[in-house]
Amino acid sequence: MHHSVTVPVHVNVLPGDQAAGRVPDATVRTELAYLQTQRAKRAAAEYMSGGNAPAAMGELRRARAMARRMMHAAPVTMRAEISEDIATIDLLSTEVAGGRMRRAAKVASADTTQKSRRRGSVNRSS
Repeated sequence: MHHSVTVPVHVNVLPGDQAAGRVPDATVRTELAYLQTQRAKRAAAEYMSGGNAPAAMGELRRARAMARRMMHAAPVTMRAEISEDIATIDLLSTEVAGGRMRRAAKVASADTTQKSRRRGSVNRSS
């Protein structure tokens, strides 16, 4: 079971000249990419469940590309988790390519559920 929550976010708006000198926070950008990767894996799982191997492989390629990009920009403390995610995506791709889509769908669903639970319960202030 998946739930979505919409939360209003209040931000301070700066004039362009002040905002231009700011550097994006690597942890925040990595977290966003991580969430997008999980979303792509969930989409792949839905395609797998529906028997659509080409669409599932497309989502897995997209998820892997995002994970590889975030690996290069991620803080060192987050790289092991990203590496684990890439390994899972590679496993899922192998399963789909081998025609084991139901098994891959179950693995993908369990993986994204477990990671979203773990992510929600850990304080990531570091």
